Amino acid sequence: MTLPPETAPKNMAGEFVAFFKRNDLRAIITHLTELYGGWLLRSLPGPEGLWLRGMFYRLLCRGTGTNLLIYPGCYIIFSHRITLGRRVAFNVNTYMDGRGEIEIGDYSMIGPDCVLSSCEHGFAKLDVPMCQQPITYAKIKRAN
Repeated sequence: MTLPPETAPKNMAGEFVAFFKRNDLRAIITHLTELYGGWLLRSLPGPEGLWLRGMFYRLLCRGTGTNLLIYPGCYIIFSHRITLGRRVAFNVNTYMDGRGEIEIGDYSMIGPDCVLSSCEHGFAKLDVPMCQQPITYAKIKRAN
């Protein structure tokens, strides 16, 4: 899915309006919960941090299997469009943006400092600012 350039916001107020138009109330509440809850849990060390992050994202993701391991520093947004299998692990500082959907199969391990982004800004027209070019969404599927 691609957003046409004429829908690209021109200022910060337009960004907020566009965000609310693209998302329903559940998605907005989930996004705010993952931003603030993720911030609180992101740097918790030890087994309690692993357990709390796993429980938190198990509640927010579209679907998850058992034994979800999310190590410190991971940043996950639009988790309501992310599906995770059994025994999935994200090592430190992984970034995931699920806007275009992400599906990760059983027994998958994502290494440290990885980026999984299911959307991207257009950059085809060099005379138009990137923020005003179309955004492309695509599903990421990692089966095991």
